[in-house]
Amino acid sequence: MRLSRTTTACSIAIAAALLLAASPALAKKKSKRQVFAVKLRGTPPFLDWDFRALVVAAGWGAGAATLELFDIAALEFGGSKSWIIKGHAYDVYVRGGVVYPLLDRRDQESKGWKLQLDGLLGYRRAFQEEGGDYGHEATLDGFTVTAGLDSTYWAHRYFGFTMRLTATYTLFKLKSGRFDDRRIDDLSHAFGLNLSFGFAI
Repeated sequence: MRLSRTTTACSIAIAAALLLAASPALAKKKSKRQVFAVKLRGTPPFLDWDFRALVVAAGWGAGAATLELFDIAALEFGGSKSWIIKGHAYDVYVRGGVVYPLLDRRDQESKGWKLQLDGLLGYRRAFQEEGGDYGHEATLDGFTVTAGLDSTYWAHRYFGFTMRLTATYTLFKLKSGRFDDRRIDDLSHAFGLNLSFGFAI
């Protein structure tokens, strides 16, 4: 009986010691998972393209701020200005969705590479103005679906460099404007590609 009690006590002591020894390592592993991250990105000229039937808009510049929570969800605000033939366009948007990590090479201090997929739904308000003999302009509301591939190098747990490639489909509805019916049909759909660079904190 005494031997049994002694064995049980030793087993409990050993288990407790192992748990205490492992707890720092567990804490370090958990430190990789950030509660939130903010990514500020910009797009240089001609790295933002919007294809709308007969119109191709080449971006003069775009910017976005993204808040990511628990490596699961994301909320983003952004805008851009584009050049089109005989005119210009600009838009603002808000979108949110899920984040899916593909590769995580961060070490116990949260330094290293991370690759992820973004799936986002959102709302877009666009304004387009075209010159020419008559001049046309329109304001459009759009529903967007975006897929993104995000690569971030974390130089520190709270600072990194990020690059993202996104493809966005927009279904537009005319809010106001002076385009004829055929031109409105041309503007009702858009497919965009964007390559952006920035910082993560």
